Amino acid sequence: EGNVGYLEVRGFYDGPEAFAAAEAALAFLERTDAMIFDLRRMPGGSGDMSNWLLSHFTGPDTVPDLKIVNRSAGDSVVRWTKGRIAGKRRPDVPVFILTSRGTASAGEDFTFVLHNLGRATVVGERTAGAGHNNAFIDIGHGFVASISYTRVMDPRTGREWERVGIQPDVVVAPDSALDVAHALAVQAVAARTS
Repeated sequence: EGNVGYLEVRGFYDGPEAFAAAEAALAFLERTDAMIFDLRRMPGGSGDMSNWLLSHFTGPDTVPDLKIVNRSAGDSVVRWTKGRIAGKRRPDVPVFILTSRGTASAGEDFTFVLHNLGRATVVGERTAGAGHNNAFIDIGHGFVASISYTRVMDPRTGREWERVGIQPDVVVAPDSALDVAHALAVQAVAARTS
């Protein structure tokens, strides 16, 4: 209702099939007047897919969106939004992201970046706070050690989401988040319509 697009994402995957599926979903939704991304059951996945997807909702000029500090290598890199993307770029469509404590890792990446760039309103509850990349090392006898080797932060402020999560703009129970975001999206569309 109200020509609001809705896309539930339960994982960001790599590979040509994943990018083709995401591209098809965005093409299907490209005529909507607002977008809701449902990441309430999003445990994470590929940072590359997160960056590719969120770049569809930023301008054509690339901007720094994350700083990744690799403690084991002793270096850092700044990730930028994509300048070239397949499909339609939508830098002005209102974006709403649904979150819960089940929103983690790359789901938080997507939310964190679009929120920091002023491109998304976050609706739901605080996210999991899983902002470090981990290496899994077999230590024998059926045990695996998980060792954090990176820190991820906003390149402008140095703010991270590790252990603190991302606080929503509109705090509501996850079960109510879709209804609340839909009402906000319809209001945003109405405000832009003559």
